[in-house]
Amino acid sequence: MTEKGKEYILAVRKSWRFNLVLSGILIALGCTALVISILYRGYGISFLWALPLFASFLVAVLTIQKPWSIRTADVSRFLNERFPELEESSQLFLKPQDSLNFLENIQASRIAARLSSLPGVRHRALMIRFIASLFVFMIAALICMLPSDKNVSPVSQQTSAESISPMQPEILPAKVQSATITIVPPAYTRKRVRNQEQFSLLAEAGSLVTWKVQTNEPVKELSFIFNDRERLKLQPLNPEKTLWQLSKVIQQPGFYQVKVNEQLSDLYQVQTIRDNPAFIRIIIPKQYTTIDFGEPQRTAVKISITDDYGVKGAVIMATTASGKGEGVKFTEKQLTFDSNFKALNRSYNLQKNIDLKSLGMVPGDELYFYVKALDNLNQESRSETYFVSIQDTAELMSMDGMTSGVNLVPEYFRSMRQIIIDTEKLIKDRSSISTEDFNSRSNNLGIDQKLLRLRYGKFLGEEGGEDDHDEHPADDPAAFGNTDAILNEFGHNHDNAEDATFFEPELKSQLKATLTEMWNSEQRLRTNRPSEALPYEYKALRLLKDLQQKSRVYVAKTAIKTPPLKEKTRLSGELDKIINPFNTGKFPAVTDPYSALRQTSGVIDKLKEIEMLSRADRMILAEANKILSNKAVANPSVYLGAVIVLRKLISNENYLSKPEELMMVEKALQKAITGTLKIPQAMSSDATSGLSEQYLKNLSRLQR
Repeated sequence: MTEKGKEYILAVRKSWRFNLVLSGILIALGCTALVISILYRGYGISFLWALPLFASFLVAVLTIQKPWSIRTADVSRFLNERFPELEESSQLFLKPQDSLNFLENIQASRIAARLSSLPGVRHRALMIRFIASLFVFMIAALICMLPSDKNVSPVSQQTSAESISPMQPEILPAKVQSATITIVPPAYTRKRVRNQEQFSLLAEAGSLVTWKVQTNEPVKELSFIFNDRERLKLQPLNPEKTLWQLSKVIQQPGFYQVKVNEQLSDLYQVQTIRDNPAFIRIIIPKQYTTIDFGEPQRTAVKISITDDYGVKGAVIMATTASGKGEGVKFTEKQLTFDSNFKALNRSYNLQKNIDLKSLGMVPGDELYFYVKALDNLNQESRSETYFVSIQDTAELMSMDGMTSGVNLVPEYFRSMRQIIIDTEKLIKDRSSISTEDFNSRSNNLGIDQKLLRLRYGKFLGEEGGEDDHDEHPADDPAAFGNTDAILNEFGHNHDNAEDATFFEPELKSQLKATLTEMWNSEQRLRTNRPSEALPYEYKALRLLKDLQQKSRVYVAKTAIKTPPLKEKTRLSGELDKIINPFNTGKFPAVTDPYSALRQTSGVIDKLKEIEMLSRADRMILAEANKILSNKAVANPSVYLGAVIVLRKLISNENYLSKPEELMMVEKALQKAITGTLKIPQAMSSDATSGLSEQYLKNLSRLQR
């Protein structure tokens, strides 16, 4: 009996191990599909890398699951939990039969008889879980392989809008059996070589394109006509002249035709994807930064750089300015980042801490810097210029430039300077005075700071300088349903004391910031911490000085030189030679270069009614075709379809256009007309207007 039970346990262990190995294969397969799709989509990695990736994932999964570590004791515990019929006694099958006692023999015989009635152990839940995981991985891999614009950087999102979208299937030229077009992108793009069978092209600017055209019969000559201007002949590759080849570097968008002997094909688009310079975004610091007294003399720079194909390098171009007036000296330095640009990633997040002292800067100096980046095509881009200045406390304490002009707050400005002087003196005298005297002087300075803050608060319309009033009474639950509170919150109240000031919103905001710095200073002075209050005092003084400079009023002195008066005609009262000025300039008549496009709209309306076109109509279409052909060179995706339809209408009198083709022509016409500028023209006047104006002048003279 025990031998039969042991064989059952071994069979279950074998099945268990097999299921774990199979699940590991499924997980490795799903992970491989997801990773290889991401690598293929992002970096063009070949699918041949799938095999080593699968082997690596399989080894990793089997190392985690360890199917070989499953023991018979583990299987016994599993069976006891799974089947109550075994009465938690399946471990008896693992012992030698001669080692069992009388009761164990009886129990082993009982449960051995039940083995045949037990259902098979399939580990169904385990397999369902891993099959579901494989399904999720495969769905994610398919999503990664779908066309998407998310991998395109912000500086090149216009490429997706220029993608080729022909209105009808491509028609092969006459006598052409097939074509194989090979596109070799430039090396800097790191994109793989690709082949296609369509004549319409979408290639990176600078790509080498090779056409191999197979004809179904020998032809004498095969050539391409680019943009109705450039003609290139294909070279035959076989004596029968049925296989032809041409190579050309595509730099600009446009269109081309295939000419077989004397027959011309349809127009085919040529779209180019240009490489844009790297896009630089400076996250920190702000564009204008001032380092106040007591703050560390350094600044952190954090930037983000993205590019279409890869960033080759980036540096910080820093310029320090020291001195004043004509004695200003400029020093330029180039600061590098610690990142390694050899990987040529498409995006980088870089940061650097600039120590201003190491650049030789002292209080009063300024730092100007911008970030310069280089992409794979060696295109250079740069950010805006940012400014960092170290506040000079000596200049801040001076009264230069504050003695003229209209001063809004003259009587309080000197008080802030005096508080700073007294605070510095208190810090200097700390070692020579008692603690009581030190605390008393610090508290008195805090009181002076409070009085100064309350005085400045009056400029904002604060009653008694209180700046902690409730700004949102409508948020109070007790004010629910109170119409006055709602009107005060959302209405325009002319009696608001804060709004009834002579400050502009920008100046008022800066004055509020000044009061905040005064409050921070007062708080530390009242708690006997003058050293901590000093930076806030300097910042409040700087804000006050900036505010006073913005509030100054200047009146420029101007002088008018009048022509000398003629004494003979002075006080004579003769006004007959004084007439109203009028412009006698003649403007040449300007013709509208897009009149043919406007007239084409009427011709299109005729075609909608299935009317025959006259010779004059075809001349209008021919003129419109020239204009749209020139525009199709720069933007074929918008205008080339309309050019194809117009040429069919011009060359074939019996051509019946489709409604969607006419709609495409109308869209192209509207795009071309709305994109033109209005040309100024002379106003047309009636031939008799000059006579009537002269009559009115004579009538006015007689009435005097």
